[in-house]
Amino acid sequence: MLTELCLRDDAQTSVGGLSPVNKDGVAAVLDVNHWKRNAQLIELCKPLVDAIGNLENCDATLADCMIELIEAERKIATTQFKPDNDLAFTQHAQQRVRVRFHEMN
Repeated sequence: MLTELCLRDDAQTSVGGLSPVNKDGVAAVLDVNHWKRNAQLIELCKPLVDAIGNLENCDATLADCMIELIEAERKIATTQFKPDNDLAFTQHAQQRVRVRFHEMN
């Protein structure tokens, strides 16, 4: 749907005094790799988001937080590479999460 909107003439040029869609925005919507990288980022961040969701109550202890963090780091570290993923990005993200995990530990 976004692709169809960005390809419209009135999205590309000013019509009736209305501004066109930003060229960078159009380029991002039409860039297939942009959406693949977004999906990859979402997949890598999901364990952290899940951990936050599991801890969003007043009864969570520091031990609960550490257990959730251990589980999230393990899931991120064992994320399977997909053929269309950016391997360097995944490895960088895994390494940064590992470093920050050990700092917090």
